[in-house]
Amino acid sequence: MDYCVVYVSTSIELLLEIELATLLLQSRRDDACFGIIPATLLCLSGRIIQILDEEKEAINALFNRIKKERRHTNMNTFFHGPTDSNSLAHFNRQFIPRLPRPT
Repeated sequence: MDYCVVYVSTSIELLLEIELATLLLQSRRDDACFGIIPATLLCLSGRIIQILDEEKEAINALFNRIKKERRHTNMNTFFHGPTDSNSLAHFNRQFIPRLPRPT
């Protein structure tokens, strides 16, 4: 059965685009070691929202590592449980920089 975790946290420091790109590269390296875990990360003004969607054992292992991260605090879990399907199964990790605000 597929499993999902959705959480929000606060970044210790505002993450620059280069830091987010580095985090993406680190995640891709981790995928090679631990297996690909579909995830979506949204970072807005120091707030982080992440969705993880995979088999229960893989999600719990990754989420336990994330909870120990010192780069964020005030972690609140909105959902942690089974799902009917892996909604992020075909998701391709990528970095999308912030778009400029219209003038």
